Amino acid sequence: MRMSPPRWATRLLHWFCAPHLVEEMEGDLDELFQQRIREVGLRQARRRYVRDVLSLARPFVLKRQPKPQYTAARRFSDQSTNLLLNPTMLRNYASIAFRQLWKNQLFSALNIVGLTVGLAVSTFIALYVWHEFHYDRFEPFADRTYRIMSVAKYGEQEIMLFGLHESFGEAVKKQIPDVEAVARISDGSAILESDQNHRFNEEHIGFADASALPLLGLRVLQGDPKTALSEPGRIVLTRQLAEKYFGTQQAVGKTLVYEKHFPLTVSAVLDDLPTNSIIQFNGLVSLRSMPTLGTQQQFTYKAAGFLSTFLVLRPGANVALVEKKLEQVKAGIQFVDMSAKYFLEALPSLHLDSRSVSKDGWQSLYILLTVALVILVLAVINYVSLTTARATKRAREVGIRKAIGGQRSELIGQFFMESFLSTTLAFLLSLLLLQLFFPWANQALDLNIDNRVLGQGPYWGLMIALWLGCSLLSGIYPALMLSGFRPATVLKGATGWRKSGVNVRSVFTTVQFTASIGLLICSVVLYTQMQFLRTKNLGINQSQVLGLFVDSEMAPHYAGLRNDIRQWAGPANVAFSNVAIFTDRVPMMFVQAEKNKKQLMVNTLSVDKSFFDMMGVRWRHLPQTWDMGPLQKELIVYNQTLISEAGIKGNPLQQPAPLKDQPTDGVVADFHIRSLHGTVSPMKLTVVSDTNRSVLKQGGYLLIRLTPQTDVSIALEKLKEIYNRNQPTAPFNYYFLDDAYNQLYAKETRLMRLFNGFTALTLLVACLGLLGLVTFSIETRTKEIGVRKVLGASVSGIVMLLSKDFLKLIGISLLLASPIAWWAMNQWLQDFAYKIDIAWWMFALAGLLVAGIALLTVSLQSIKAALTNPVKSLRNE
Repeated sequence: MRMSPPRWATRLLHWFCAPHLVEEMEGDLDELFQQRIREVGLRQARRRYVRDVLSLARPFVLKRQPKPQYTAARRFSDQSTNLLLNPTMLRNYASIAFRQLWKNQLFSALNIVGLTVGLAVSTFIALYVWHEFHYDRFEPFADRTYRIMSVAKYGEQEIMLFGLHESFGEAVKKQIPDVEAVARISDGSAILESDQNHRFNEEHIGFADASALPLLGLRVLQGDPKTALSEPGRIVLTRQLAEKYFGTQQAVGKTLVYEKHFPLTVSAVLDDLPTNSIIQFNGLVSLRSMPTLGTQQQFTYKAAGFLSTFLVLRPGANVALVEKKLEQVKAGIQFVDMSAKYFLEALPSLHLDSRSVSKDGWQSLYILLTVALVILVLAVINYVSLTTARATKRAREVGIRKAIGGQRSELIGQFFMESFLSTTLAFLLSLLLLQLFFPWANQALDLNIDNRVLGQGPYWGLMIALWLGCSLLSGIYPALMLSGFRPATVLKGATGWRKSGVNVRSVFTTVQFTASIGLLICSVVLYTQMQFLRTKNLGINQSQVLGLFVDSEMAPHYAGLRNDIRQWAGPANVAFSNVAIFTDRVPMMFVQAEKNKKQLMVNTLSVDKSFFDMMGVRWRHLPQTWDMGPLQKELIVYNQTLISEAGIKGNPLQQPAPLKDQPTDGVVADFHIRSLHGTVSPMKLTVVSDTNRSVLKQGGYLLIRLTPQTDVSIALEKLKEIYNRNQPTAPFNYYFLDDAYNQLYAKETRLMRLFNGFTALTLLVACLGLLGLVTFSIETRTKEIGVRKVLGASVSGIVMLLSKDFLKLIGISLLLASPIAWWAMNQWLQDFAYKIDIAWWMFALAGLLVAGIALLTVSLQSIKAALTNPVKSLRNE
């Protein structure tokens, strides 16, 4: 008895298979089915029949057309279909693809340059985003390492701290069995000296215990990492700092003097730290050394929370359970009226997901990824648009190849090869650009990326996926469209794609300029907001003011130094502050207002009398003895915000003290010493009568205003000469207040620069595509232009004829881009307490700029076509 295959599978075959192939395929499958019944049984034969039917769902089988008359050629072609991946066939495809690229050099150049720009930007952004997403994954115990974060409520504010007392880590290790190891590390600055010619004030010189280096898993160039920080009097340096002090000599065993008095022995030299780590230092002093390094360090060691404490949990430990156990640890600093809760944050998540960092890091990365995707899509659209625009030029080629037996699958392979070749050339050029411009871009944009990422296999896997994906996206639509022409139609000179192709290209052009206008609007808003931040009246005039650090040990020579600087710069141009303004070093205290019992976080400054006039701080209530000569005692001055927050109304000089035992001597108008992301904080200023005695206990800064016409380099040399003349105990160290203020917006400035650069590249890609489309449009309308000129059309009329359609598309793009850009920038501006309003002129400016650039691009080719001799044009036609 003859068995039948599954009916539903046979019906499926009839449904998707081309009519001229179904009979032959059904017969072959049935014959194979009967043979398998004898070999493997009915059940297995039915399964294999279904598998064979499904495997036949291929492009050439799905093609529905009458069986061609050229049966011999078709039979040969059917046999050759199996050879699509044959090396000889691939060489043939590559040869034809190269020939097509060389034959159409202008369009090939436009395609490849557009793809190169898109891929270069995408690979650069991918490098940066990869770097940001892979923070602290290199440490040997990264998946089990957590940092302790303490969180407490103080009034209406949530205070997050990760600085813990030295005893806390020791107690955790003893009391919680789930903890395998504890590592503590801090950050700071110090004066280091190897000899008289190598004495510098170094940033990022911290303290760490012996377990910190094994936890970090850094490459050790000299010394033993296990014992490098185990004893007092030891310091570990990075390679860069070791070379700075000792050159190419062996650094281990040599001595560095810490803070002018305390010799430390170099016990190890580490390779430079990866830039994608939150733990950054130039040197680490053994934690056990701290009590021996002077009274200030001894006090910090005994009474302060200054150590970031990392726990390495045992495999399988319950993180939530360890967090509960942390609250039972009886060690560390206890703040009055605070009940802190402890949280564990995984080491790899600290850069972007820590509770203590702003979430705008994710926002910036998403913005950059969106920009990269937009530019890459625009480049792909360019390729697709130009390739389909030239479809009519290749229609006859397709028709002839089909007429002599060419299969659609072969044509798809051919067009994919051309796309693959163009994308590969663009990808190689983009990698070359990345190598050439990476150091410059890294420095100009202040991205702080080392090139170690370029050697990571997963990153290159992502790049290869990007390359292949771009090849597929840019080739799939042209390949399917061009290979779908019918021979009988195209050989008559018509494709049927002219009208619909124009519509598709109009959509593509609109998408390109919508993206360009949107990015340009965002760039304008970013620039305007940054200008607003830089020029807003802060209530304090920081322009042309530098802060000169004065060490506490200079107290005997401070008066002479101050007088010499006053004589050089003018008495009205010199003041004093105990801390660096516009930095994160401004002290803060937690107090309770006396009247309304409100909990306040108050910034504190100690300044001299000259500070207010020199820095342009305005008075609301002047102290009664202010104009009676030099101060006889310290005065306490508050800002308006503190008076308001404390519930004081009326004249504050006649009201009870807003803070306990700290009556009001004066009130100043609010001024900013932090970024404008937040509002003005309550502030207390202690105006000291004797800066030499009162302020220099902890050191401080002489604030010196330079006149606008001063040559800064000459002024710094003169200032250094005055400083060295007064027997300094610390190296010459200064900073400019306006530079420090601008540094508060480093992330925003970086984002603005990236946006400006990528917006320019987006416009470049869009204009390359527009240039190609205009050039092709002129080629196809050569006869029309010639006839119009013969009939009296002017050059301006022909230029307008060729330009108006593109200008309409730009108008549509402006309407589409405006609400999207407004929404995105409105969300971004919410991070600022002080911000601009998004005005109509920003949209108009972006639209006019893009329209002007597009019109210039179109005009370059349009004017050339309009000036061409019509006789020549008509003769060529």
